[in-house]
Amino acid sequence: MSKISQDEIQQWLEKQPHAPGIEPGAENEADLKNYQLLFDLLDEGPPAELSYSFTANLHRRIQAATSRRIGLKWYGIAAVLTIIGFSLAYCSLLFYSANAASGFAEVLNKYKWVLLFVSACFLIVQFLESYLNDRQKQQLQ
Repeated sequence: MSKISQDEIQQWLEKQPHAPGIEPGAENEADLKNYQLLFDLLDEGPPAELSYSFTANLHRRIQAATSRRIGLKWYGIAAVLTIIGFSLAYCSLLFYSANAASGFAEVLNKYKWVLLFVSACFLIVQFLESYLNDRQKQQLQ
């Protein structure tokens, strides 16, 4: 197979054996068939098995799952720190005055459902916000 420019190959394929600079012969006929097959395969394009953005979509999904796990981790840490904070406040009040500590415990006991409700609302809002953001990102793809 001799070296031929792209333009000459295109002319050769269009005009077939009568292109300038191309000598007729069995070798050139085989080259013509090979080039024709090559251009036919290139016109078909890649098979439709995987999209061009497959790796980017996969990376986004992995990143979203990782960030979701990290968000749950931070919510758990915030809940534990809140409990530790109330415990430290009670201990410091107990050290200062037993009456103040018992008053603090009574207030917490009286408003425990309000505290749980506010905490649950906060977590639900955070979860729904991340869910809607993920859904919006998926629609943009």
